[in-house]
Amino acid sequence: MHKQICFQTSFKLAIVAAFVVTIFGWFSFTTTMAENNNIKLSDIQIQEGDIVEYQISADSSYVVYLADQDTDEVIELYSVPTDGSTPPIKLNSTLTTGGWVGSYKISADSNQVVYRANQDVAYQWELYSVPIDGSTPPIKLNGPLVNEYVGGDYQISTDSSQVVYQIYGSTILDTIALYSVPLDGSTSPIKLTSMAPFGNPLGDFQIGADGSHVVYLADQDTSGVDELYSVPIDGSALPIKLNSPLINEGDVKVFQISADGTQAVYGASQVINHVIHEIQEVYSVPIDGSASAIRLNETLGSNGYIRASSLKISADSSRVIYLSEYESLSGVELYSVPIDGSTDPIILNGMLVSGGGVWKCQISADSSQVVYIAVQDTAGLLELYSAPIDGTIAATKLNFPLTNEGVWSFEISSDSSQVVYTVGEGDFVVLSELYVVPIDGSSISTKLNGQLAQNGSVQSFKINENSSRVVYAAEQDTTNVIELYSVSIDGNTPPNKLNGVLTSGGNVESFLISNDNNWVVYNADQDTDEMSELYATEEPHGETYLQYLPIIITNE
Repeated sequence: MHKQICFQTSFKLAIVAAFVVTIFGWFSFTTTMAENNNIKLSDIQIQEGDIVEYQISADSSYVVYLADQDTDEVIELYSVPTDGSTPPIKLNSTLTTGGWVGSYKISADSNQVVYRANQDVAYQWELYSVPIDGSTPPIKLNGPLVNEYVGGDYQISTDSSQVVYQIYGSTILDTIALYSVPLDGSTSPIKLTSMAPFGNPLGDFQIGADGSHVVYLADQDTSGVDELYSVPIDGSALPIKLNSPLINEGDVKVFQISADGTQAVYGASQVINHVIHEIQEVYSVPIDGSASAIRLNETLGSNGYIRASSLKISADSSRVIYLSEYESLSGVELYSVPIDGSTDPIILNGMLVSGGGVWKCQISADSSQVVYIAVQDTAGLLELYSAPIDGTIAATKLNFPLTNEGVWSFEISSDSSQVVYTVGEGDFVVLSELYVVPIDGSSISTKLNGQLAQNGSVQSFKINENSSRVVYAAEQDTTNVIELYSVSIDGNTPPNKLNGVLTSGGNVESFLISNDNNWVVYNADQDTDEMSELYATEEPHGETYLQYLPIIITNE
């Protein structure tokens, strides 16, 4: 509202000024960014209190956070409207002595918060659900526990209807199982897996996009051998094994589910096993187990391996990328392959220099391009490249010519048109600056940050959801003081400072951008040194108002 009033007032002033020009001659003016509305969201009551974690709901209406806001070292759960229109409210019930909230998740529909806490019984972790606005008390989701507790990982289905969680025994030798329960607690939990017979924790698990199945890793059949299983989320059928038989000492290490919820892609030592390396093969299999797994990767050399952490599926669920080293010391390269294995994998990166290799990679949201950092053309120099995911044309270098600098991080805009990246000098990145470049390399890079303070650096950055602006934290105005800035992604307007005036010794610690692009929420010791609190500031969206200088009468 404040900015709208500024704009309307400025428009009226512009009309008056134009009338003055008509009568008296030309005048001059400059453009200034509109003042931001800076709001404190948290309400820390104790000197030692701190924000532990915070999230913005998907609909951008609430901020949920963990903090020892009321009692030192007692972490509790709070919710506050993003615009600060009402004070924060506590979401958890009264905690037992020694109790605290350990973690939480917000449902995709932004209505509920699920949290894990030893709320009712000391040292017994349980799972609760509560409306995000605190309109009703929390309900317990798990069933009665005897010498058991809710494990650290739990997930809410994308349709916000179900919660899947783990139950652990009180000792490492006790059994473990996976359960599902309605988010509203309307029915009792359903056991999805048999108790693991070997007392080992379940590995990772994920709920499929359509909410029908849960895929998980477990040594369910053989002690110490992790394999991949799928089970209906409603418990209507027993789990089925997704991977093919494993070689002796082989196992499944990682997996992902495609965005359409139909396929699981996993990395394993299924046919070849080199214990010292990560994985040797990549496979794709229907999540319902209706067909056998298909091998996707090329045959590796005797000392080759695939980086387990590099597996990624395109958003359209059509292709898989991964990083692989054919032979030891041969150089890590970037591969792309259809998820159905219909054609052989292709290498996306260019020819590597001696000692070169690909370091990081990411697929654009439209599934057309892969952006990666690699030592490709110059030994020891990390640079930024883009290549079509299907390998139809060669990779393009995106960064400007570098000497002693290197590209350290990047993010692709959600409209898949731009790449924002940081360039730092030296091995320890003593100076890092922020640039943007078209993903196809059709024009040169533009610097986004302002002039940095002496020895200053851009610490972190994020692109907003509509790909119009970049928010970044940097030591820009004062040495050793990290502040928050917003700049148009094209760099055509100067950066705008978002945080309020920081107390002596204060810094911005972290930040998030709301999905509606209207708010930046940040954590800072802005008012009191070493007391971190939450603040929200309206994103400027590039709006400006006219600030008029004295009229200069001409002789014309």
